[in-house]
Amino acid sequence: SGPVFIASGEAQTDSAAVRITRANAGLLQGHLSEWQDSIEFEQPMFAWVADGRALSLCATVRRSEVGVEAGVDTLETHRRQGHGRQAVAAWSSAIQREGVTAFYSTSWDNAASIALARSLRLQQVGASLWVE
Repeated sequence: SGPVFIASGEAQTDSAAVRITRANAGLLQGHLSEWQDSIEFEQPMFAWVADGRALSLCATVRRSEVGVEAGVDTLETHRRQGHGRQAVAAWSSAIQREGVTAFYSTSWDNAASIALARSLRLQQVGASLWVE
């Protein structure tokens, strides 16, 4: 289980993350290449890019008429350096411009993810429970 956050208020606009499309899918080579097959389905998709490759990515992993949920992946060697924050900020801004709710959820034991949500001033609105 874990907390569920939403982006509320003004959209974050301070990110230089790159929107990922089929045209620049090569940025996902390496660890993030598994996301290439879902580029068309998980839009918007943004990545923090350095030296010609994505270090962190935020994409839409669930969508309904009223809201969407973020999925985040960061190269293990580049975690806790602010790259995920940049990707999530760009994604959240794009979602808010669509006029739907941007959801971000994580597990209680993922302190870095919770810190990311708090750094973006996302509002905790509940908790989720999943069964494997």
